[in-house]
Amino acid sequence: MQKTKLGITIGMLSAVVYFTALAGGYLALFLLVGYILLFEQNDWLRRVCYKAVALSIVFSVAAMAINLVPQAFGCLSNFLAIFNGYLPYGVISSIVTFIVSVINIVETALFLLLMIKAIKLQDVKVQKIDHFIDSL
Repeated sequence: MQKTKLGITIGMLSAVVYFTALAGGYLALFLLVGYILLFEQNDWLRRVCYKAVALSIVFSVAAMAINLVPQAFGCLSNFLAIFNGYLPYGVISSIVTFIVSVINIVETALFLLLMIKAIKLQDVKVQKIDHFIDSL
């Protein structure tokens, strides 16, 4: 089994990359990915880094975009209040909160599955992300 310069297996380090993407925040993820891209030579491990960063960005952007909806409705509600109008802001906010919760569940499940597969040096296909990484 091939080992990294840190002395752990490639599968274990790739699982750590996915775990860091899920729970470590962007700073920790970028430091770990930076180390791997600078010092490790394994192409599969590098691909894991690209995939972890891409998925993290996709999930973050999706959550931010959806969270814009209640902000827009809040702004519209405040504008309508000037003219004694009313907009059911609470319902929209609840729907958006539900959608963001579903996105978080999907993100967690996907990263956990990727971590488990990575330990075995396997992958889970995410077609758009994989196609993007292949084009790099």
